[in-house]
Amino acid sequence: RLNLSARVESALSKTHTLRAEYQRNSITRDNLGAGDFDLAERAYSTTATENILRLADGGVAGKRLFNEFRLQARWRTSALSPVSNLPAIIVQDAFNRGGAQIQNDRRANDLELANNLDMTLRNHAVRAGFLLETSAYKTREIRNANGTFLFASLSDFQASHPTTFTIREGDPNVKFRQSQFAWYLQDDVRLRTSLTLTFGMRHEMQNHIDDLNNLAPRLGIAWSPFKNGRTTIRGGGG
Repeated sequence: RLNLSARVESALSKTHTLRAEYQRNSITRDNLGAGDFDLAERAYSTTATENILRLADGGVAGKRLFNEFRLQARWRTSALSPVSNLPAIIVQDAFNRGGAQIQNDRRANDLELANNLDMTLRNHAVRAGFLLETSAYKTREIRNANGTFLFASLSDFQASHPTTFTIREGDPNVKFRQSQFAWYLQDDVRLRTSLTLTFGMRHEMQNHIDDLNNLAPRLGIAWSPFKNGRTTIRGGGG
């Protein structure tokens, strides 16, 4: 296992800070699947690697605006490799030999982009933002492609009389993309020192669903009934 990370922070101005971070995590495991009735040739290994790059900027713009920007890119790969690609031979209560009959390669690339803006206007505290996520996936998974012979006993194996033979056929490749987007708008209206109303709306959509009419309204209230301000009643729904 090897994990690496690095981060840089830079003050672009008195009110803006830029952050950049990179992570790489990798792990390899060998000699899996061997032991008990499984001989050494039945073993397989796995590898997995993940890379993450993050960028973030946040700060004040003027006297009434605060903006936060975030970008993340992540790409991952994983693989499973058998020691042998020979057909599998399973002899019950005796031994198992041949290939593990499992093999795959997977790749996933993700990109996330988000922005949040806070603004104050008299008795209004407005917050707005959006989130964009897009991913690409590619998988090639092979199981029992060379076949498996099953023998009920050692004597059947010596006589070359298998009980069953199984094999899996077909296209092992899967490839697709997924994208989704959401935006929101929220307004906290301070009607009095003791009473605040919150109105909000969120809208979500994704590329695999044609229906874009996915609106989610929000409503909230905060009320301090006593002048000392020690008690606040809050409620909301959406």
